[in-house]
Amino acid sequence: MKMADLEIVASETELIAASRALLLPSSGPTIIVDMGASSTDLAISEKEQIVFSHSIPTAGEALTRVLS
Repeated sequence: MKMADLEIVASETELIAASRALLLPSSGPTIIVDMGASSTDLAISEKEQIVFSHSIPTAGEALTRVLS
């Protein structure tokens, strides 16, 4: 980032970004599932905060193999 003369002010994970984009202040307990090609990330949120997260090393490629 030094070469571009940029300063990192903040960064966040995909699950946190997804929860900020998807959840409303009035949302009850919610599960967010982010299924990629090789892993699936799960997050359980309550009152706009992630209270549990887990990554599973199985995802879209395995699902495609099973369905085809």
